[in-house]
Amino acid sequence: MAKIEFDPSTVVNALTKAGIFEPVERAAVRWSGYSLRSWASTDREGVPYIPTLLLTTIGRTTGELRSNALFYLRDGRDFIVVASKAGSPSHPDWYRNIEASAQAWVDVDRKRVPVRAEVLDDAERTRLWPALVAMWPRYEEHQTKAAPRIVPVVRLRPIR
Repeated sequence: MAKIEFDPSTVVNALTKAGIFEPVERAAVRWSGYSLRSWASTDREGVPYIPTLLLTTIGRTTGELRSNALFYLRDGRDFIVVASKAGSPSHPDWYRNIEASAQAWVDVDRKRVPVRAEVLDDAERTRLWPALVAMWPRYEEHQTKAAPRIVPVVRLRPIR
């Protein structure tokens, strides 16, 4: 039997054109712990697959739950995420939501975990930044592109 090979970017592009990528991505991360976006991005960049969580925040203006798939790094029991928005001059909406309410949830390893979000101070950001860039080298490019905005790094601390 012939082996079928999938190009991850082709899968993501097809789902995007069909208008169903975001709900499929959220379901994939929530139920399998695996991100299609991470698969495509890391394949394209030639780096190993990066663990991805689904962060759910409370919308600061609507009060509705909002979910975003994000790369993460573990720091002990905590999850570390980067609010890079690909180097945009503005913060991502999820970051603005956690500024308004630090209560959030992560879906990771097929478990939903309540967390409290904390923006890292300069010393902690400086300590973790090299590991984050080693994981996803584009973070350095995002920081340069975002200047003068400092790309925030956020600790998601499990509540238990």
